[in-house]
Formats: sequence, structure tokens, C-alpha cells
Amino acid sequence: TQIDGLTKLRNRRALNNRLGRLASVGKSYSAIMIDIDDFKKLNDTFGHDFGDEVLRCVAGLLVRAETKDIKCYRYGGEEFIALSQKKDKVQLRQDFEGINHEVRRLKIEHKNVEGGYLTISAGTVLFNVKVLSGQEDSFYERQINKADDLLYSAKNSGRDVNFLKEINDINELNTGGSL
Repeated sequence: TQIDGLTKLRNRRALNNRLGRLASVGKSYSAIMIDIDDFKKLNDTFGHDFGDEVLRCVAGLLVRAETKDIKCYRYGGEEFIALSQKKDKVQLRQDFEGINHEVRRLKIEHKNVEGGYLTISAGTVLFNVKVLSGQEDSFYERQINKADDLLYSAKNSGRDVNFLKEINDINELNTGGSL
């Protein structure tokens, strides 16, 4: 199956299949790696059933944010990824801010327990590079890794932020974790 049982979003297998299709036509995309801030604390404080409800609610927002240009996936745990065909920094920032605004407005109740407001952090990578034939698989893997590096930096900076990097040269993906 390509649907996550808990969140009803496309799962990692669906993401890998999508990346394979993109690779077969040499098409680049932008990636927004999203993580629910302080999710472990929510789980530990209110219980795993509450955490599951948080995941379902955030996933529901992501489904509603989908368009013909944006598709969302559950990456694992409390991480999600949105693949976008948009190539404009302003649009990508607005997409994230719209999602984050909706997440902040969520009021999640489960078994008479109401959590505080939620926030998310993200690492966004905007790609303006041509994928070279024969390098597609490693290229897409490095794109996702770069988005994950940016997410990690965003979370270390205090959360509730989106770090965005524009990649104009494929060699910028070879720089490891540097931003």
C-alpha cells in the first residue's frame, strides 16, 4: 500500500515511487520537509493516542493544502514532506506560512484533553538545476537530504521557522550539511 494507515497521507513508498517517476523524466522539484515542533513532549505529556490525533490533524491540513503543484507525504514519525513544482521562493514561503498558520489555529482535543497550540518547522529547498541523465537517483536523494539538513537547522534555531535555500548549481548538493 502507498497510503499511511494512521494519517491517510501518501507514505514513504509513494514518495519513492514519485521520485522515481520524476527521475525517469529528469524533472526537478522543490521540497519542503516539515516537522511538528515538540512532538515528543506532546506524546509524553498527553499520551500516544493524543499524539496520533495530532498527526491525523496535521496530515488533514496537508491534504487540504495539496494542489496540482503540491503533493504531501508522511516521511516518518512526525515528519512530512511536500513536493512542489513551484520555482519561486516567495510562493514556497507563502505555502509554508499558510500551512503553519493553519497548524497554529488547530485546537486538538482527545478524550477531554486539549493541547496548547502547535507549530511546525521546515527545511525548504528550491531547485533550479537540470538533472543530468544517469545522476537522477542520487540527485533526488541529495535533495531530500539537503531539505532534512535545513529542517534540522531550523529546529536548532528555536523552532516555528522555515529555512529555505535556493540551489542553482548541482554541486551545491555535494556540500554535506553546510548551509
